[in-house]
Amino acid sequence: MTFWWRYIDTWNETDSSRRSVLAELVLLDGARYTDLMMSSTGPKGFAEMIGVFQAQMPGLKFERVGGIDATGVMVRFSWRLVDAGGRQLASGTDVGEFSIDGRFAGITGFLDSTLIGPAWCVEKKYAAFWVAPDFSRPSDELASDIEGYWPGLQASLKGVEAYVRPLHELLRRVPDFRLEVADYASRGDKGLHPLDYHGDARRCTVALRRRGLRPPQQWPGL
Repeated sequence: MTFWWRYIDTWNETDSSRRSVLAELVLLDGARYTDLMMSSTGPKGFAEMIGVFQAQMPGLKFERVGGIDATGVMVRFSWRLVDAGGRQLASGTDVGEFSIDGRFAGITGFLDSTLIGPAWCVEKKYAAFWVAPDFSRPSDELASDIEGYWPGLQASLKGVEAYVRPLHELLRRVPDFRLEVADYASRGDKGLHPLDYHGDARRCTVALRRRGLRPPQQWPGL
C-alpha cells in the first residue's frame, strides 16, 4: 500500500525539503504522532522530529517488516531499524488511524525491541562505571538535555554539568563510595518491576547496593 511506503520513506529521507513534502502526504494537519520517546503534531512537526532523530542516530535506516493488518480505519504494521551493514538495532509496530483522504489522522508507535543492546546494558555500562567511578573520563551515557532530581533540592538539575555536580561532591566527601547493581528490570521482565512509562519518558528501575563510609556500610536503594 502506498501510504506504508510513504510513511517509511519519510523516516528515511535525509533531505529536509523532501521529507517535509513526504510528511504532507502522510499526515493530516493536526495529526498526532506519539511513541515512547518522541511526539509531534502535524506534518511540519513530524518532519522536524524525524530530522532530530536522524541527527542523533546518523546512518540508520527503517525497513518494512511483514504485511499490514487493518480493522476499519485502523491499521497496524511493523518495521525494523538497521545500520549500514544491515544489523538490526531495533524493531517495532506502529498503529495508525486513517482519514477519508488516505492520510493518517494519528499514529502511535510501539517498540518491540529497543536500541539498547549488549554494549548499552546495565551491567556493562552503569554497573561498570560505579565499580571505579571517574568523571574525568569522557562518557556518552548522559544525553546533553538530561534532567535529574536529587533529594533535598527544590528544582531539577538540567544538563550534564548540573546533573553530575552532586555526584562530584559525593565522591569528594566519600571517595570510596561504590554502587553495585543488585537487580534491574528490562522491558517486559517479570520480577523487580517492568519498565515504567510516564508521558514520553521511559524509566528503568534498578535495585542498588551502596557501599562507602568508615566503618564500611551497605544499604539498599532504587
